[in-house]
Amino acid sequence: MSYQEEEKSRLRRQATKQAIELAMQGNWQEALDHRCSGGTDFDAPVKRAIEVIRTSRTMKQADVVIITDGEDSLDPATSEAAVALTRAEGVSWFAVGVGPDAELGLQSLAPIATTMVRIKSTDDPEPIIPVINLTEK
Repeated sequence: MSYQEEEKSRLRRQATKQAIELAMQGNWQEALDHRCSGGTDFDAPVKRAIEVIRTSRTMKQADVVIITDGEDSLDPATSEAAVALTRAEGVSWFAVGVGPDAELGLQSLAPIATTMVRIKSTDDPEPIIPVINLTEK
């Protein structure tokens, strides 16, 4: 990987971490708007979810929702760690693909996803209802 690619990847991971921190503070709108500039990175948020769940005494059997409108691929080690966490702790991974470019992203998340939902149009809320109703599991 070239220096430019490494730096771009590092900056994307940093922006993802900042967005996650905003979300964890309850600043959802800021987190969603945080540097949304066309970069999709599945590894950083999945790794962070794994870390939070592993170190928490109260988050076993957690539900993790990944929403994407783009494509990326999970590192095999990240995928293996997520699957192992699902087996060991009963973690559920909900992958939600939004829009016309989300199909490849969903395919990349398929190895860890316990539920996958494709929303082709944001005008049709019906496909997202199973994810919104997580408490009815």
